[in-house]
Amino acid sequence: MRKDALHNKQSIERKAHELFQTYGVAQVSMNQIANALGVGIGTLYRHFGDKGALCYQIIHTDFYLLIEDMQRIAQVEDSNREIFIKSINLFLNFKLVNQALLSCVENTTKKWSFKESDIYQTLFNYYLPLVGNDLDEMLAKFKVDALLNTLSTQNYEFQLDSRGLTNKQIRDQIVATFYDHN
Repeated sequence: MRKDALHNKQSIERKAHELFQTYGVAQVSMNQIANALGVGIGTLYRHFGDKGALCYQIIHTDFYLLIEDMQRIAQVEDSNREIFIKSINLFLNFKLVNQALLSCVENTTKKWSFKESDIYQTLFNYYLPLVGNDLDEMLAKFKVDALLNTLSTQNYEFQLDSRGLTNKQIRDQIVATFYDHN
């Protein structure tokens, strides 16, 4: 990417993040971001196919910091169960803090699927040995996909808002469903 194009992309990310923090992700449109930057809407869409792609880029770095924290847990804990519990705690806290951005990413209107993203694959690869241990390959993959669907932002919001669960209660149900009942 050319230096000026990279600068434009980073400026868009910074301004969008600022507007999202001020007004909320759902309330800010791509047009508002373009207007705030003094650029045409085409400039935004050259860098980001839609608002979901922009939100994905903003959350991307924070996600990899989360993964590093999860990997540190895996290095210091002896028990796969403790690794699973502590990583779910981290992930649920990450979801709570970044709920609006994650919702935007997962609910993008483009045909791009979150399940095709490097974030999904990284989570899949992290949890496969934890919940798929001693299972045949097909069942292990199915179980991890089911776990990640359970951890989707839409389901997370439903559990918080409609079911009235706390992060700890959600975590306990996830552990009971995906780990304790192998």
